[in-house]
Amino acid sequence: MQRVISNQAANRVARKPLWTRSYVLLCLSMGLAYVHEGLLVPTIPLYVQSLTGSAAIVGLVLGLFSLLGFTIRPFLGQLADRANPRFVFVLGTLCLSVCDVAFLVPVFGLICLVSAVRGAGWAGVNTGGNTILAYLAPAKRRAEGATYYSLFQGTAMALTPIAALWIIKSSGGSVYWPVFLAAAGCGVAAALLSQAILAHLLRPKGSPITQSFLARTFDRIGRGRATALGLGLSIAGLGFLLAPGSVVLLTLGGIATAVGQSIGIVNTTAMAIDRSNPQRLGSAMASFTLAFQVGQGAGAALAGGLIQAAGYRAMFLTMIGSQVVCLALLAARWSTPATQPQPTIDAS
Repeated sequence: MQRVISNQAANRVARKPLWTRSYVLLCLSMGLAYVHEGLLVPTIPLYVQSLTGSAAIVGLVLGLFSLLGFTIRPFLGQLADRANPRFVFVLGTLCLSVCDVAFLVPVFGLICLVSAVRGAGWAGVNTGGNTILAYLAPAKRRAEGATYYSLFQGTAMALTPIAALWIIKSSGGSVYWPVFLAAAGCGVAAALLSQAILAHLLRPKGSPITQSFLARTFDRIGRGRATALGLGLSIAGLGFLLAPGSVVLLTLGGIATAVGQSIGIVNTTAMAIDRSNPQRLGSAMASFTLAFQVGQGAGAALAGGLIQAAGYRAMFLTMIGSQVVCLALLAARWSTPATQPQPTIDAS
């Protein structure tokens, strides 16, 4: 009995806390950054169209945002490794805030330039934030850490576009400066909050708070099985979406697909950290987040072409096929290697 009690005590000591001050500040900072982006998701297209009267120009401006963010991300990853990821995160958030204010000048050429620079800022936010997550999350609790981290991101992106539209409508339907200033304020607040992160990084204090059973389960069952679960739910959900004329199945399909994608993102993030060189986490997270941006852009273009050429059923079948390919790739690399040592970083 005494040995059992001793083992339980040792396990509690060995279990490193997740909810440290630094981790909470990271989640809040990233949540504010995503509130910023959620405010601008509906605002920028409406603003550009009000100035130019062209939907095609809206697509150009949004494309410039993705272009520079795509090309600069590897360099930001190297900067995160050579300097520190907090610097990259702060640089990104402040860049976004400056761009928000610059949007208030209604000159089309300037708006195009600002949109491109804003893409670089967004790349800095995600590269720096994910790298900090890799440093803060204990090796045995990375999926759990990524779960709560992504919850702050997803909640912000789900709620704030509605708030942006409400602000625009309350301002007369054609006044956009309150949204841009609110977004700029969120960026500055995120930068200020993140300043306190790395000072506590090497000596985390605090104790875990109530935790999600599902989040902890991901770490226990392993990255491969958890990711396979997410892919399986996505496949099932897409299958439900193929069912004709059933509101119940469509609802179940939407829920299953969303949950499956969330599980997949959380566990592949943890897997990416596990397999990364601790001395090059910035570059690894830059490449990882870049893959999401490439997938989103290519997937959107492919989905649009499929819908126009063969309809929604062909699009859903293609999506199911892509998930099956992911399962096959996962099966080929099923075993999860030993996690890399917990990384450290210069807190100066």
